[in-house]
Amino acid sequence: MNVSINDVMFAALGGAIRRLNIANECDLTAKRGEKNKAIQCRALMPVAFPRPKSETEDKTKVLRNKWVFVSSDFGVGVKDCVER
Repeated sequence: MNVSINDVMFAALGGAIRRLNIANECDLTAKRGEKNKAIQCRALMPVAFPRPKSETEDKTKVLRNKWVFVSSDFGVGVKDCVER
């Protein structure tokens, strides 16, 4: 399917949270009816950027990090694992 292991783990965790909610009788999809895709659950994922070798050798820049948080839809309301 041309996806990374991180994509698979992210989808699996979203499915696990969905099943946990159902097992604990907190079925968000039943509360929303057919609008189960409208359930909003987001995750903040840190993404690091590679640094050039010149920055890792410069003592004034070696401790700097280049990263951002990316907000991503978690897919808790999606039943199908491939769609998630």
